[in-house]
Amino acid sequence: MSEQSSIQKENTGDEDAKKPPQPGRKRKKISIPSVNHILHQLIQLNRAVILGAMSTKEANLIHKNLNTVLQVQMKRANREDAGHNQQAMIDICRTDPRMINALEPFLTDAQVRSLMTEDMDKSDESV
Repeated sequence: MSEQSSIQKENTGDEDAKKPPQPGRKRKKISIPSVNHILHQLIQLNRAVILGAMSTKEANLIHKNLNTVLQVQMKRANREDAGHNQQAMIDICRTDPRMINALEPFLTDAQVRSLMTEDMDKSDESV
């Protein structure tokens, strides 16, 4: 029996839910909640416990999961900010090469080498 026919025989109710995705079909994108959305969910979670709509044990499990997602989002935000800040520092060094020494501790070795090479190329062109 082929795999396709066995899948069709297993389907008893909602057939689309059990079928494997077809080539070219788009899957739903799962959006990761923002930091503000997670904080809102944590507040709602507290309200649910206070109102007795949820047990403390269930709330603790959900709280741990939300906290994990919150930590990941915070790390992402910090990394993105650091990337923008580093690019801004590189731009400052390009406009004023004297700033390379002052900003060197905040840049990677590769970035410093690249800036120094650019600076050397500019001084060679001016001669």
